[in-house]
Amino acid sequence: MYSPPSGRSRSIKAGGLLLLSAATAALVTAQAPSRVEGTAIDVSHYTVALELDVDRGTISGREILELTMRAPDTAIVVNSGALVVDSVRTSGANGGRISFKQDAQRLIVTLPAPAREGERQRLDITYHGTPRTGLTLLAGGGQAYTTFSTSQWMPAVDAPADRATLDLEVSMPAGWRAAGSGREVEQRTRDNRTTYRWRHERETSSFLYGFVAGTFAEATGKRGNVSLRYLGSAFSAGELQQIFRETPDMLAFFEERAGVPYPGDSYTQALVAMSGGRSCRACHTCPRRTAVRCSRMPRPPDSSRTNWRTNGGAIWSPIATGRISG
Repeated sequence: MYSPPSGRSRSIKAGGLLLLSAATAALVTAQAPSRVEGTAIDVSHYTVALELDVDRGTISGREILELTMRAPDTAIVVNSGALVVDSVRTSGANGGRISFKQDAQRLIVTLPAPAREGERQRLDITYHGTPRTGLTLLAGGGQAYTTFSTSQWMPAVDAPADRATLDLEVSMPAGWRAAGSGREVEQRTRDNRTTYRWRHERETSSFLYGFVAGTFAEATGKRGNVSLRYLGSAFSAGELQQIFRETPDMLAFFEERAGVPYPGDSYTQALVAMSGGRSCRACHTCPRRTAVRCSRMPRPPDSSRTNWRTNGGAIWSPIATGRISG
């Protein structure tokens, strides 16, 4: 078994995102439109620009929310966690501020006029917050990563039945490496900030959106046509290769058992620190579809058992059961 050199802190959590690509149409399962406390809406797309202030542990964001009303109503309700919404506007050239309130971790927007069934709505939302769950910001560790509770860092419909596409832009300290939901379409550095933008073109439940970013070392590999990428702090490229040495065999195993090819051309795994430094988790990423899955690791990162278990839950379970639309 691989033993990391002594004298360096190795308390980590393997943080991961799985950004899945195309799969067969036979895996798609139809689900009813979602409801948030009585409001029937169908969100089709989120456009999110998020800025991380890791030193202060805060975020600020702007989101364009595109949706269709599934029933006549005078309000739109989405989940907003502990975020503080600053403004809501109708989107477009003639867009103006509209009234809203927040209650029980929901954003309740009062429409200027009653909406008809089938009517399309486009809202422009600005917000800020200090996430306690869903998004971890570690100034000392130079890292940021998400875990499931998406509405804690962007207003969203939590209900898994509501699936939408996503454009996600995240601004972070200059020089950080990152992976996120969807295909990377832009990376730029300006004024001591690095910004990544990902486009997720397949409709997916919001709890599967996510990203991981930090002052990571990087190693790469290949399995057939799939590019492998490994990220982690306080590790060399050689150590990351050793930690994730079973990843190619793991992908082959689940392809065989699931009877479904790996649905992407890339796969990323990242090791991220926990604030308490007492345990670890494993996370994963691949383009066009997304699943964020983290499993607690009681041992150092050379934990093949957790790597296999997390991969199975994050990738192959959603594919085999059709929980991620294709």
